Amino acid sequence: MKVKSMTLRLPHEQAEELELIAAIDGKPMSEEIREALAAHAQRRLQDPEFQARLTANRERLSRLGN
Repeated sequence: MKVKSMTLRLPHEQAEELELIAAIDGKPMSEEIREALAAHAQRRLQDPEFQARLTANRERLSRLGN
């Protein structure tokens, strides 16, 4: 799997919550973040309003894919 490194800035409280969740689940914080992002993307892709915007921007998105 190819990966892209990114910097993530979180409010202190949110970072502490993430650290706690990762520790309790016995997972790295990066894995918890990837799982949260995947769940968010899935919800967005199922949102009818997002789908309408996606369709409206299909041409622009196809240019980005090339």
